[in-house]
Amino acid sequence: MGEITPIRVTVKNAGKRTGTETLQLYIHDVAASVVRPAKELKDFRKITLAPGEKRKVSFSITEDRLCFLTENDRWESEPGEFEVLIGSDSTTENRAVFTLTGD
Repeated sequence: MGEITPIRVTVKNAGKRTGTETLQLYIHDVAASVVRPAKELKDFRKITLAPGEKRKVSFSITEDRLCFLTENDRWESEPGEFEVLIGSDSTTENRAVFTLTGD
């Protein structure tokens, strides 16, 4: 399954020392046919930045990352709205929205 949408964020080390951060990407399926978790961890990137350094970090959302066991007892994705959240942990509120369209 190909890429649906690229997700890019810019991260900056605002500190005075080199630091390592783990960026976590969560997906929330807004209206699925079955109850889904509020946030599902789908990917992560560990990066190390020097003081003051900025770096763009990219994630790929592919349809297989949106699949789940539907009410039809099939492993598949459903069209609809999804929220993507990226941060250092699951409490992040940094979000964007995308829509998966049906064929």
